[in-house]
Amino acid sequence: MSWQIDFAVATGIFLIFFSALISYLTSFRLSSISHLSILEKEELTNIILNSLFSGKGIPSNWEQEGKVVKIGLQTELLRIPLIVKEENGTSRFATINISIEFDPNCLKRAWNNTVRVYENESEIPFQLYNQNFCLEQYLKNSTLLFSSYFNAYEEKYFLIYFSDDKGVLPSNYSLEPCETQNFSISILPEQKFYSISVSKLEALRNLSYEIISQILGDYDFYFEVSE
Repeated sequence: MSWQIDFAVATGIFLIFFSALISYLTSFRLSSISHLSILEKEELTNIILNSLFSGKGIPSNWEQEGKVVKIGLQTELLRIPLIVKEENGTSRFATINISIEFDPNCLKRAWNNTVRVYENESEIPFQLYNQNFCLEQYLKNSTLLFSSYFNAYEEKYFLIYFSDDKGVLPSNYSLEPCETQNFSISILPEQKFYSISVSKLEALRNLSYEIISQILGDYDFYFEVSE
């Protein structure tokens, strides 16, 4: 099976470029502070980047609490791979029906708006049914439907993504419940990546300069996160 650039990799690439942009802008602004040496400016840039991208922050849900000790913009991006094989020897468009345990221990890892299903590099239509929640919209488990075209005896690879990010807008798909016939489905072990949290970015925009300078340090510069 050939590996292709999927959603998680694309998110990682965005994170790298976003970090590089902030690094450039910070370094550029610091260059106007004449009393700092080049080494000191590089050190300050690294401090700021490490503070923003080294974790979720303190507390880890600071964007919800409204009180922040350390700013962090990361969140966990979780992925469940599936292998689905057509077993009837018939080429057809089919809707796959499968039960998924998103968060069996109710650790608030799966906000239901964040669920997406990918085939190769593209998001595909899906629908959640019979959702069981831990708290609020945090999913525990659900029936998942998604559609794809299969050639006879074809084996296909799908990826289910989800996270705890409340800032992600819901999907807008609608599929009718149905039984999956003559397909074998294998659920592979869950995988974990890190991504930029939409809700944390939005919360960062709402922090005052005074609060940011108290946390990151007052280095006579600013940056702005725009929509």
